[in-house]
Amino acid sequence: MIFATPDEAEAFYYEAFASADVDMMAGVWLHDDHAVCIHPLAERIRGFRQVLASWRAIFESQGPVPIEFTSVQKHMGPALAVHVGLELVRKDARAGVLVVTNIYQLTHEGWRMLLHHASPQPPVAARSGDVVH
Repeated sequence: MIFATPDEAEAFYYEAFASADVDMMAGVWLHDDHAVCIHPLAERIRGFRQVLASWRAIFESQGPVPIEFTSVQKHMGPALAVHVGLELVRKDARAGVLVVTNIYQLTHEGWRMLLHHASPQPPVAARSGDVVH
């Protein structure tokens, strides 16, 4: 599949995530040793094969997960695009918000995900710059 824009690649990524479809997930990632994924509170995973293996393990253990992505900020250059946003992930009766950075690279096969980094959203007081005691 060829993604004409980073937004198309991102929409496909979140569709793959929500449906727990490892083949779809493989279709959006850069098939390269430079691909990087950092799951929440986890170590950096580098390389397409390792990244895909991590998604396979997540999908096998969790199955489909309802997820809503909200874009916060986008920067686009001629060959790289950086998207910052929030993921609302629902599982069972629980929900959590993650802060994410998605980086897309333009290739001869269209835009592909180069990096996905997700981390838990900090408490509101910490985000606003207030001192928490």
